Amino acid sequence: MGRIEVKKYEVEGMDKTILLLSDIHYWDEKEKNTLRELYRMLETTEYDYLCIAGDLLDCGTVSDEEWLLQYIKSLGKLSKVVIGIGNHELVKEKSGKVYGFPEEFYQNLQKLRNVHVLDNDSFVDGLIRFIGVTLPVDYYYHYHENTSYFIKYVNRIFPEPFLDKKYNILLCHTPIPFRNTDVFDKTMLLKTVPLILCGHMHGGMMPTILRPLAKGRGLIGPFHTVFPSLAYGKKVRDGHTIIISTGVTKVSQCHTLSRLNPLFTKEVTIIKGKKE
Repeated sequence: MGRIEVKKYEVEGMDKTILLLSDIHYWDEKEKNTLRELYRMLETTEYDYLCIAGDLLDCGTVSDEEWLLQYIKSLGKLSKVVIGIGNHELVKEKSGKVYGFPEEFYQNLQKLRNVHVLDNDSFVDGLIRFIGVTLPVDYYYHYHENTSYFIKYVNRIFPEPFLDKKYNILLCHTPIPFRNTDVFDKTMLLKTVPLILCGHMHGGMMPTILRPLAKGRGLIGPFHTVFPSLAYGKKVRDGHTIIISTGVTKVSQCHTLSRLNPLFTKEVTIIKGKKE
């Protein structure tokens, strides 16, 4: 089993600690040992919120739903849990079949104490607001993460920025839109969002030892893009801090190369806030 790699970052403007996970890709028995290992670590770590930045599930399916519900319930006893939705909750088969987030499982998650699933929704806790953007299947698989599509879609879902005094944190599974400065200029929601939490890139499959030299680029990204930027780490763009987790699972169980997962590290990201 690959070891757990802990990444730590500081952000200004809040006084809370967020533990970020992404790309768990839970499917069957193979993930249970990893999740148990993570839990042992989490129960000895101090943090205020646990955020999962999408792809909790793999290919829109989950075996042993009751086990996973009980696991998430146990996480809710440690802290508030905020879950975003990624592309693997939505799709897909080679036939193009769209699964959608399993409705009953989704409803049961929402019933758990201290667990908040943000499907184009927000959750306010004191001075903190979490916002979750669920991008459609077409965005990923037909428009190939097109910037204009992203801007139009998010402006339709969130036509106005949040203008109160809350510290706004966006869970957006993919960091790809944030490569383009037009996104920050033209997306209304982003005008009052200082912190963006992402996953999706799986670290670009870049070995940990090479990341300081690669400066945020990966070897290969989603949909077989090569040398993708914003593949991992902390980036500041136009006054926004973007933190990209490399994920718990590096290769989807839908992929034939998933047997290589034990060779990769599993990332736990700790984001420590500090007041300006």
